[in-house]
Amino acid sequence: LDNWDQMKEGVPAGMQCISFPYYGPKGYIAWDKLIRQHEPLTGDTLRDPNEPGTLIYTSGSTGTPKGVMHKIYNFSYASHRGISYLGLNPGDRFFSYLPLAHIGERLFVEMGVLYSGGEVWFAESIDKFQDNIRTAAPTVFLGVHRIWKKFQEGILSRLSESKLNLLLKIPLISGILKNKIKKGLGLHEAKNVFTSAAPTPVDLILWFRKIGIHIGEGYAMTENFAYSHASLMHEARPGYVGHPLPGVEVRFGDDGEIQIKHPALMDGYYKDPELTRETLTEDGYLRTGDKGEADAEGYLKITGRTKEIFKTSKGKYVVPNTIEMKVGSHQDIEMSCVTGISLPQPIILITLSETGKKKDQSQMAREIAEHIQRINAQLDAHEKIQKVVILDENWTIDNNMLTPTLKLKRKKVEEKYENRFGEWYNQEPFVVTS
Repeated sequence: LDNWDQMKEGVPAGMQCISFPYYGPKGYIAWDKLIRQHEPLTGDTLRDPNEPGTLIYTSGSTGTPKGVMHKIYNFSYASHRGISYLGLNPGDRFFSYLPLAHIGERLFVEMGVLYSGGEVWFAESIDKFQDNIRTAAPTVFLGVHRIWKKFQEGILSRLSESKLNLLLKIPLISGILKNKIKKGLGLHEAKNVFTSAAPTPVDLILWFRKIGIHIGEGYAMTENFAYSHASLMHEARPGYVGHPLPGVEVRFGDDGEIQIKHPALMDGYYKDPELTRETLTEDGYLRTGDKGEADAEGYLKITGRTKEIFKTSKGKYVVPNTIEMKVGSHQDIEMSCVTGISLPQPIILITLSETGKKKDQSQMAREIAEHIQRINAQLDAHEKIQKVVILDENWTIDNNMLTPTLKLKRKKVEEKYENRFGEWYNQEPFVVTS
């Protein structure tokens, strides 16, 4: 841990600790010494499959994190089938940078490397992320929406969009350029590239396709052990999160809610039987809280999140994340939050990328205004954005606006700014800076 000195008091006295080589606190029994002193376990070391295996807490993006209980069997079920689906093997390299307490990282990286026999590299820090991934050259990579936006920003800071498009039209130059970009990102040997954890705009996925990076998509949650829907890189359909993984049953509730069933669903929420009963149906399906629809081949499209839908003062319901997906296609917008509780029409809060902040702000405001107006033309009357607020500050993990997996904490953002909603709404310009 980078901040071990502040955290070590939380480790109970008498707890056995192990020091690892290279990084971390010293002074405890060394990992290398333990390995030398003990032979690997042999014989029957299997645990009872129904024994409790772990508590994994949800991200808390829509409220208080909940402790999800998973038995040991769930590790085996999801890992064995997931690794088979991806075709992973001992030659694969994984790159870990998300918290290992996150279910996606737990299944995709931790269990992925254990079940495949591959190799895992860890990022030293955010500052060294880019250098580390280039060194690791992973064959398997899971990126979240914000990482893909950062990758795009880095590319466009060196090469303008117009010049990039021009060079991509020249056959020989195009191939050289694509390979150079992939190598710069550290993805030149990647065979399995995915986006998950939060919705990734269709335009962003298509943008990476034009430079030769095909991003597969995944959709799952802590409660189903991150085992639900996925599509491999060249099977992905932008706008859809994939098809059901082997053994997954899917149905839709009367309100369009996606419901999932397979043998590795959670046993329930820790010390919360009432919420467990609300989340798991009597016939064993998990209520995801997401709304969706499937095409003829089973590809799933997410159309909204039931817990994030809000009502304006006119009594009309608005689904924020579908609008935010469209807004996120602008290259200089880092994050956005559509809100409007108690307002006649929705407003949108926006944070800019570092590149966007360096541009002329008057021009930036005009560009964003045009972008939002194009989106408004596609929306129903009650969904149209009334006001755009460009915020000067960033939303980060440190200021509690993002989860550790870089997802927006909507309630925290709304709580921070709600006392200014009315003031912003009634200001004259369409785009307000604050």
